[in-house]
Amino acid sequence: MILSRIKSTLVFFKKLREDNFNVADLSYVPRWIIFYIDLSISLVAGLLNYSLLETTHIQYHDVLSIQYRFLIYLIFNAISFVIFRTYSGLIRHSSFIDAVKIFLAVGLSHGAIIVLDNAQWFFTGKKIFVTTAVVINFLYCFILLLAFRIAVKIFFEKATYSLNKGAKLRTMIFGTDANAIAIANALHKENPNRFKIVGFVNQDNNVGKKRIFDIRIFNLDRPLPILLRYLKVEALILIDPKLDKEYKLKIIDTCLQNKIKVFTAPLVSDFESIEFSQGNIRSLNIEELLQRDAILLDNLNVSSSVANKVILVTGGAGSIGSEIIMQLSRYQPKKIIIVDQAETPMHDLELSLKNKFPTVSYHFVIGDIRDAIEMEAVFATYSPDFLYHAAAYKHVPMMEKNPTQAVLVNILGTKIIANLALKYNVTKFVFISTDKAVNPTNIMGATKRISEIYTQALFFENSKQSNCTKFITTRFGNVLGSNGSVVQLFTKQIEAGGPITLTHPEVTRYFMTIPEACQLVLEAGTMGKGGEIFLFDMGESIKILDLATKMIQLSGLKPHEDIAIKYVGLRPGEKLYEELLSDASITMPTHHHKILIAKEERYHFEEIQNKVDQLIGSVKALNTVNTLEIIKNLVPEYQTPDFYNNKL
Repeated sequence: MILSRIKSTLVFFKKLREDNFNVADLSYVPRWIIFYIDLSISLVAGLLNYSLLETTHIQYHDVLSIQYRFLIYLIFNAISFVIFRTYSGLIRHSSFIDAVKIFLAVGLSHGAIIVLDNAQWFFTGKKIFVTTAVVINFLYCFILLLAFRIAVKIFFEKATYSLNKGAKLRTMIFGTDANAIAIANALHKENPNRFKIVGFVNQDNNVGKKRIFDIRIFNLDRPLPILLRYLKVEALILIDPKLDKEYKLKIIDTCLQNKIKVFTAPLVSDFESIEFSQGNIRSLNIEELLQRDAILLDNLNVSSSVANKVILVTGGAGSIGSEIIMQLSRYQPKKIIIVDQAETPMHDLELSLKNKFPTVSYHFVIGDIRDAIEMEAVFATYSPDFLYHAAAYKHVPMMEKNPTQAVLVNILGTKIIANLALKYNVTKFVFISTDKAVNPTNIMGATKRISEIYTQALFFENSKQSNCTKFITTRFGNVLGSNGSVVQLFTKQIEAGGPITLTHPEVTRYFMTIPEACQLVLEAGTMGKGGEIFLFDMGESIKILDLATKMIQLSGLKPHEDIAIKYVGLRPGEKLYEELLSDASITMPTHHHKILIAKEERYHFEEIQNKVDQLIGSVKALNTVNTLEIIKNLVPEYQTPDFYNNKL
């Protein structure tokens, strides 16, 4: 302990000698220095009190010399300072709690002196101290210690303000509740300071001329754009939890059009420390600008279903698979088996999971779902209760260039895993599909549709058997932030200075966030009775051009000026818009208003099995034309490539 104090002291004095010394560095003075400063202040208080006592000519017993009396006084103060740790806080952030600690510490030391003095009088008839003087000294000591902290606090506020002068964004906070007040207080103490708060906004029109921290609260009796221009606002922090999605998006659009930066902040309950603001006041991300309310599902059913169960997740190192595992880990499963062929992502996932969920049992299997022998060994070893099948090749342009691999992974791999699930009595098999399986124009979508057909037919073929595996499909659109997603591509292009590349100005897509997608998967796993294809009400589809434009604006840049937008044409297999249902499909509602069931055509299992076996044989024989012919036969709505059509 002594060595650590010496080391911290040396570091402190080294900073003082540095040429680039900043007054803010003094916020971390070694605690023992504060302890001795407090003792010195109490000594000054004692000397002031002694001088006052001498001027009054009060007669008192000369039991001990002045030196011994001061020694007793300092010892009692030192002990009380240690008990209440008055020296442990940061002086520049002293608060009401620190004042209470000082009051109690000084009260304890002086109270102990009075007790000692009265004990001395009881036994000897003489007192060491004058009781009135002790009470007066208590006031002196408390006031001086408190004044020292107030002075330091004011000094640092002034010094920090001068250091940051001219470098702050004129900022308005939208909200006036406890969150807004706490964030404003934290921003005021932030170092280096980034924001100068010029006002608060309240949606109520009854605020009058009320103020927070002597900063005016404005209501919306005038349009927000006018208010922002009037105050020359450069940044807006959105905090008000009562903001509805539509109005929030309107505010964001207003700010982006007026080149005003938009930030968001966590709830008070999420604050980790008074210094939270540096990392937690952040720019909005594109996920927060989805043109719909976020979907929140009740996962109580999930908890009761998966608790104490053995769960197998294929493609577990991918974006969807890893999030499914993260969410499952909160429900105390007995064991989670994770299968993926990507070694480095699996290693990273293992480190992350063991750090976040140290009590959950995980088993990581580097394996290929196309290897039937290897996969059977996994099922035989672990006997999973639930299975989430997320393994797939998903990138459309890449699969157009490698159609045989799309068939082998997306169809053969799914067939192997589905058959093993049935053989080893897995309770539920949840298959993760895509909206690209609807009226597919690419090989990836076609292979996913065939996988849907196969697993659904397999269920209905065996559904009359007791304990038959319940095969369930979830179908949803693009996932924001997933590996290789358009958001990742645009982010890299913006960071590189552009241009952003779009295939076509009219391209639209459905979007959802990774957590939302995985909530759907888990909910489907509990809701499904077998044979269903679950759809998600994803709201309106979003123009990719609008997505790119907002991402540029959120980066503080101007579309077409700072960042160019370049059109490169639709790639093979892509279409202008995606669909969640084919023309022949109908939907049925579920108990959750955001989840629907698609009623697709049922197929005879023997016929599908024979065609899938023929397809896999054709792929292994490297007969591309025959492969596409079988796919077209299985999925008549599939729009085959031009080179195949020319051969017909």
